[in-house]
This record gives sequence, C-alpha cells and structure tokens, in this order.
Amino acid sequence: DLTERVEIEEKYSKIFQSSRDSIIIHDVEGNIIDANQTALRHFSYNIEDICCVNVSCLRSDRKAEPAQEELTFAKQAGDGHFVTELKKKNGDLFYGEVTTTHLEVDHKPVIQCVIRDVTERETLKDQLLHAKKMEAIGTLVGGIAHDFNNMLAAIDGNIYLAKTKLVQGHEALGKLDNIERLSMRAAQMVKQLLTFARKGHVEMSTFSLNAFTKEALQLSKTTIPKNIHHTCTLSEDDMVIQGNKTMLQQVFMNLLNNACDAVSELAQAEIYCRLEAVELSDATANTLSGLKGGHYACFTVRDNGHGITKDNLENIFEPFFSTKETGKGTGLGLAMVYGAVKTHHGGISVESHVGVGTTFRLYFPQQTQWLKQTQGDDDNTIAVGDETILLVDDDCDVRAATCGVLEELGYKVLEASSGQEALDVFKDKQHTIDGVICDVVMPEMSGIELIKAIRQIDKLKPVILASGGDVDFILDGEVDMGQVELMPKPFSYEKLSRMLRKSFEA
Repeated sequence: DLTERVEIEEKYSKIFQSSRDSIIIHDVEGNIIDANQTALRHFSYNIEDICCVNVSCLRSDRKAEPAQEELTFAKQAGDGHFVTELKKKNGDLFYGEVTTTHLEVDHKPVIQCVIRDVTERETLKDQLLHAKKMEAIGTLVGGIAHDFNNMLAAIDGNIYLAKTKLVQGHEALGKLDNIERLSMRAAQMVKQLLTFARKGHVEMSTFSLNAFTKEALQLSKTTIPKNIHHTCTLSEDDMVIQGNKTMLQQVFMNLLNNACDAVSELAQAEIYCRLEAVELSDATANTLSGLKGGHYACFTVRDNGHGITKDNLENIFEPFFSTKETGKGTGLGLAMVYGAVKTHHGGISVESHVGVGTTFRLYFPQQTQWLKQTQGDDDNTIAVGDETILLVDDDCDVRAATCGVLEELGYKVLEASSGQEALDVFKDKQHTIDGVICDVVMPEMSGIELIKAIRQIDKLKPVILASGGDVDFILDGEVDMGQVELMPKPFSYEKLSRMLRKSFEA
C-alpha cells in the first residue's frame, strides 16, 4: 500500500511548486535533477533545458571558482548559506541568497538549493559601502589638501616678497615666475581634490542650464577630433539650476575628454550628449546617493568605446585611480566630476559594458526661482594701508610669509601662533588693533572659537577667516559673528589687499 507515500509526495510537490523562492535540486556533482516553476521563470529555462546543465552554469563567470568551493562545502557539511551572483539563461545577472540542504531521494544523496533574489538589498548595501568609502577618502583627501594649501600659501608669500626685493629685469625674476606658475598648477590640483572632498570654496549663482550647456558644448567641439561623430540634443524645456559655471565647464570637459579617449581607436567613433528635464520618484532618486524625488536636469554623455570592467567601475571616482597608461592621466578627472556633482547637491550614475560603451548621467536639482548671482573678482590691483592687523596662524611658515607681505603693503602686524595667544593679545591691545586675519583650523582653540570670544569684546572689528579647506561651510549654523570675510588658501595677495581695504573702509 503506497497511499501514504503518494500523499506525502503530492504534498511535497505542491509546496515545491508553489514556493515564491526558486528551488533547484542537483546531485553531488552539481548536475541539476529538478527545479520548481519559480526557478524556471526566474532563470528563463524550461524544465528540459535546465535538467541538462550543471549548477555551475547558473553562476556568473566571475564566480566559477567560489561555486566549486561552495559545492564542495555542501557535499561535506550538507547545509550551507551564502549570497552570490547568479546568471540567467540570457546572461542577465542578479544576486541570490542561497540555502543548501543535504537530502536523499531514492536512496541517493542530493542537494536542495533554495534561492531568493536579493539584488535590491545587495545593491543598496553596495551603495552604502561605496558612499562610506568615498566619504572616508574625502575626509583623508580634505585633510591632506588643507596641509598642502598651507605650504603653498607660505611658498606664494615668499615668492611675492622675493620679487619685491629684485629690480626689474633681474634674471632671478624669470625663475620666480616659473616657481609661481608651478605653485598655481599645484593649487589647481589641490582645488580638484577639495572639489572631490566637497570642501572647496565654491561661489554659486543661478542660471539657465540650457544656455550654459549649449555654450559649453560649442566651446568643447574644438577639442573633439574630427574623426569622432559627435551629436547633442538639448531639451526645449528651460532648466534653471544653482551652480558654479567654471566647475560645470570643467565637469563637461572631463567627461568629453574621457569619452574621446574611450573611442580613440575605433573606426566609427561616436559620442552622444543630451540635456533633458526628468522627474525622479523617491525610490529612483534614493538610488542616486540618497537624493530626494523631484524635478532634475539630466545631462548625459554616451560613447561607443571600449567600456569599463565591473571591477574598475567600482573605483573610477576615487582620486588618482586611472586605467589609462602612465603619463596619460592624473586620475583626478572623474574624482573632480564626482565631487562637483555632489557639491551641486546632485547625483551621478554610470552604465558600462565592455566592448559596447559607457554612459554617464548627471542629475542636477532644478530651481523654482532665480537667486541673486555672485559676481567674480577679476581685479589685479594692489591696495596698500597703514592699519594694525592681528595675524593668527599656527603654521609658522605661513605666518612668517603672510606677515612679510602685509608689512610690505604698509601694515603693522601683531603675530599670534594660537587662538589663546591671539585672544590675550587682543584683550591687551584691542584699541590699537584695526582688524584680524585668522586661520580656521588650529589646535585647542579654533579660529571660529577665537572670533566668538573676540565678539564678546568687540562686535564690529573686521575679521578675515582663512582656511586651506572649505571656508563656506564654516559659518553655517553659527551665531552672528559680525563683519567676517572668508579667504581660501593659498592667498591671492592682490585679492587679500583689496579685501582688507574693503573691510577697513566699510
């Protein structure tokens, strides 16, 4: 009488076929014996085809070796639990959470694999880990850039002083000019690092992205080789954003230069650009580094080049990471793009397939109203004075160079190497001090804490805060500290001289 056995088999069959998880049964060699309907749908096989393949065929090519290791583990221990990358019949990949169980069917050992699709969970986990890694790298880069800017400020100050001591036509002036140009190049590199770390000084204005993109792409056409077919589509919808035009121009140039490099060896090279208005749902926006749903301007750059491998795709935005040959790239281009997009409170996505091409999409939040535009300062004149300035900086080289420049401009300078020392000097000589130039990052008492203490004594004294990092975020959320100007390091001494006159004459 096999009634009971048949009933058990029918019950098991119903459970097997109705499961929302994929279930695959294979022998100890990995040959598939059976699969439920969910597995057939998910892996895009029919029952005849799937029973002709080994379970290793369901793993992505990158997971071939781990598949054998986990299969060996399942044979020895019977039970296993792991997350791995799986492959459908058409080649599409997804993450599966696999639970293996040792069973016996007709007195033969088999392994049952219960597979749950956890692609969304693993993708969010990867995004979180990537965001934390980029944040950690940004913190490191920001700290290095801050110290490097201090050194450049000291170098620039000494160059300025050396040039004032030499008569016109002296042969050393040319050497000093070369040093100054190299210092400026170094400062630009540090600026790119600070852009990546989102700690750079950025002046924002509100403008039409349509008009800007049209002008920027027209300018960039001169840099695209004529053998590359370049097309661009701009939406007629006017998109207004708040941003920095210089930074965005560099972003577009970096992406186009990378696209040109990617297609440089193709006979039929193509680059396609597009600007369009898009509305992102909360769910979609959240996948772009946690943006909020809403109206965005989307700028796309697509090429049909060699593509980027999945392993490299995870690292392309890191500073100094480059797949180009030595001497053909600094590894800062995409790091700068990443930081710039984040500075504009936007998001970035990348799709790439080896041998097919790469697509970058940049998302910038649209503004609902025009905001006041910030005007640049292109004046190169030197302004002199005779006031007394309290100069506060814990870096002796920067302090010495800046003091020398200020004295060359006619000012009297009182020096302090710490916040507490500066506060003591200010209390003692506040009536003779006309203004304060103060570093932001100092041990024990920071520049912000010093200025707060000074404001308890004098609420009107002009102050210039200087920093090798970001100087914009410093005052965010702080109490009103009166008349305070912000100056990034390394200094433009011409601009510093004019800022001093503006402060004293206000």
